[in-house]
Amino acid sequence: MLLGDQVTERAAGLDSLLFEICESLQLTLTQHQKAVQRYGAIARTLDSPDTPFAKIESNLYPQGSMKLGTTVKL
Repeated sequence: MLLGDQVTERAAGLDSLLFEICESLQLTLTQHQKAVQRYGAIARTLDSPDTPFAKIESNLYPQGSMKLGTTVKL
């Protein structure tokens, strides 16, 4: 059964490596919060009564990788 143990050990090592890669690609909490704040700032600006867009409901919300929680660092 040594071969089975080796396969299991290699799979665990690969899983660990893949998790490390995924974690290193994810936005930090600070970067994520900054993106959320910027979405909010844009929505507030568009909804401000002083803008030409004031009569249009902006309905701004995260999309794509931000919505799915799969954002990556550049």
